[in-house]
Formats: sequence, structure tokens, C-alpha cells
Amino acid sequence: MEKKTAASAAAQARLAWLDSKEAKRINKKNKRVVLIGVLMGVAAMVAVVLDGVLRVEKQDKLCLVLDDDFSNGFNKTTWSHEIQSGGYGVGSFDWTTDSEKNAYVEDGKLYIVPTLTVENFWPPYFNMDGIKLDLAAGGNCTGDGDTNCAMMNNFAEGQMIQPIQSARITTKKSHSIRYGKVEVRARMPTGNWLWPAIWMMPRDSVYGIWPASGEIDLMESSGNMPRQRQDERSVGAVQSSYHFGPDWRTNAGDHHTGYQFRWRDYFNQGYHNYVLEWNEKRMRVYVDDPRNTMNTFEFPKEPMWDYGKFGEIQIEPPIHNPWIRSENPNHAPFDQDFYLILNVAVGGKYFQGAGDAPWTTESAYPATTFWNNIKKWYPTWPTDPRERGMAVDRVRMWQKC
Repeated sequence: MEKKTAASAAAQARLAWLDSKEAKRINKKNKRVVLIGVLMGVAAMVAVVLDGVLRVEKQDKLCLVLDDDFSNGFNKTTWSHEIQSGGYGVGSFDWTTDSEKNAYVEDGKLYIVPTLTVENFWPPYFNMDGIKLDLAAGGNCTGDGDTNCAMMNNFAEGQMIQPIQSARITTKKSHSIRYGKVEVRARMPTGNWLWPAIWMMPRDSVYGIWPASGEIDLMESSGNMPRQRQDERSVGAVQSSYHFGPDWRTNAGDHHTGYQFRWRDYFNQGYHNYVLEWNEKRMRVYVDDPRNTMNTFEFPKEPMWDYGKFGEIQIEPPIHNPWIRSENPNHAPFDQDFYLILNVAVGGKYFQGAGDAPWTTESAYPATTFWNNIKKWYPTWPTDPRERGMAVDRVRMWQKC
């Protein structure tokens, strides 16, 4: 009975304290703290929302200039073939042709497929020492001079005809844009040392030869299977770059390159949209969704010459500002018309530094070394040309209106 009486007395004391001025003061203070915390949380949420709203750019008005889903076959009015054999300055081992074995449409898909030259070229000629091919003589070489239009076998020196044939098609003669949007839905090829690319070059090169007039790479990849995580030269990675500079020695492309990596569902296993958005303020490349942005270039406020600190480069012969007379010096050369290119190259400088490459860059004729090591790479090329080729489902281009 005494314990119960003591407990009741303690409870009555607590109730009496809760009704005291001190208890009411503490309770009021606690409510203010909670209310302030709630208000701060709401304010933070509002700030985040407002920040997101304010950061949304006003959407550019776009006018569709090209929409090709290949449902009507290969449109020769839209696409032109580049026919050359010189490796396009990147040392690739492919002779680009207009053969339907290298670029064709099947079931509403465009396929750009590399093939062995010996399969499409009379074998006795391919293996004949001293034979010389002059594409210009046939009137269909799109390049200039012997470097791009002629090749020969000189076995004593280790020189040979390009061992691979492939295709490179462009919209140069039909469609180009200056600001706007490009979207290409494609699946990457499978096979070691294949180099698929979706990219853009200047229509008129008003600022001079590469890279003074710029280059926009929406996507580059490789047909090799990943050797390790974040293997930049594999089907598990795609790359985007913006190239510009006074000359090839001062190209700033390495500083404006971005990647996207996958640990599974590689880029050769399904179709993805490779998208460029481009206006006077910036360029952005993403895969499928803007949240998957691969490469963004916010154009500087100062001229590109100053932004790139090109004036500080001491080199002989000296470089000069190619954009000095541009009306848009803060984003030249990306203020001109660019056209679209789709191709699959083989080998070349893209794989420079790859320790397992079956050729050496020190060799005078690395294509010969590549060909002599055919047993190391050809088994990785699928026999089905649709898997060996880059498959393109749809191409769309919009011009800023």
C-alpha cells in the first residue's frame, strides 16, 4: 500500500509540473524548434525546385530537315559514298567503297559492314607483287592524289593493298545544319579492331584544314570485347569528342572528350539513340536520355583563341588564330554548317596505346602487319555481316529555325 501511495504521489507531481510555467516555456520552445526545422526543410525543397526550373533552358525552335528510317531502301539522294584508300589521316586499314557488300539496307536497317578485300577483289591480283590500283583512273575516287586514291603491292618493302574494304557515307551533298539537333539510332558492330563512328564535319571548312574548322563526334566505339572495367576501346564504351585548334599539333579534342560505360548489355547488343543538341551557347551529346549526358561543351565568354590559351603555345612553325575574323569568336569554329558521317573503320590511330593490337605503329606499313596476324583477329568477326556491321535504324536532323 505504501509503494502504491508513493507512485501515485510521483505521478501527481509530474502532472503538476507539466502545468507549471517552466514546463509550458520548454514546450513552447520545442514547438518553435520543430516549426523552424519544418520551414527550413520546405524552403530547401522549394529552392531545389526553383533552381531546377531556372536552369531549364528555353527550348530552341527546331525544323526537321532529314528523317530516314530506311524503310524505302538506301536513298542515294540523301547519302553519298566516300571512296578512298588512304586511311583518312588516321591510319586505318580500310579501303572505303560504294559496294553493296559494305553498305546495304535490309529489313529497314542500314548496315555498314567491313569485309576482307580478298573476298571482293580477284585473289590473284590481291596477291600479285607490283600491282598498283588507281581509283582516280576509274573516276570515282573522292579524295585527292595518290595518297588517297592509289595503293600497291610492294612485298619487298612490306607494302600492300588495303586488306579491308568498308563503307563511309555522308550527307555532305544533301543535308547540313548550323545549330540544331541530330539523333541516330544504331547498334554497334562486333569484332576486334572495328571502329564505328557517327560524327560531323564542316561543310565548307571556312577556317582552314582540320581541326581549325572543327569536328563533332557524336559517337565512336570499338568492336572488341571489354578486357577490364571501363575499357575505353571496347563494346562496353562509347566516346564523344569536340575537336578544334589552329592546327593538328594543337588540337584541343583530348580536353573535350567524354565517355559512357556499361558493365552489361553492351552497345553491340541493342539499339541506342546517340543525340547531339547544339546552339550558340553550348553543345551536348547524350545516349538515349539527357540524364545520360556523355559530353557537354559550354561555350566560353571569351574568344576560343583565348579560352584554349593557344597564344601561349610556343611551337615552330608558329600557329595563328584561324578564327580572328569570325563573327562568333567565342564558339567558332562551331558556328558553321556541319554534315553527318556514318562509317566503320578498321584499325588505325584510335587504338594507339592498346597493348594487344596486332600491329605496330612504328612500322612503315602497319596494315601489312595487321594482315599477317589475321589469325589473331578474324575469328572474332561474326560470319553474319549484320552482326559484324554497324546497324542503323533511323537518322534525324533538325535545323534551328
